[in-house]
Amino acid sequence: MGTSLFSILAIINGFCTPPIAAFEAILAAVTGLVAAIGFSAAMAHNRVFASIGENSLVYYALNALTLNICKLGVFRVLNIDATTWPWIGQLLMGIVVTILALALLAIENAIVQRWLWWTIGKPRPAATVSAMHAKSK
Repeated sequence: MGTSLFSILAIINGFCTPPIAAFEAILAAVTGLVAAIGFSAAMAHNRVFASIGENSLVYYALNALTLNICKLGVFRVLNIDATTWPWIGQLLMGIVVTILALALLAIENAIVQRWLWWTIGKPRPAATVSAMHAKSK
């Protein structure tokens, strides 16, 4: 219901005078926020969303760098010039570069979660702690 109300307010907003449109924009934002919170609370534990939430800091921090590295590798190192291709070829090449970047991000995320856990404010993983205790004994 909150999503429906948000959508209706967002559509009507374009037909209103500026003061009313500003009020409706605020009302739509609050309604959308409540809908998102309600959706999160209503949805039990979802593995995909939980994984995205746990790893979003790493993805956000490394996204631009990783995408630029992939673009550099594909377009400069492999010397692929997709600018002259038809639009469907450019779209497919963009999807390929994005998939390559996501695969590289998954590897980078695994490295950060295992060895650079301190960079994202996480406590030391249990496997690392028990390995240190085993070596000291």
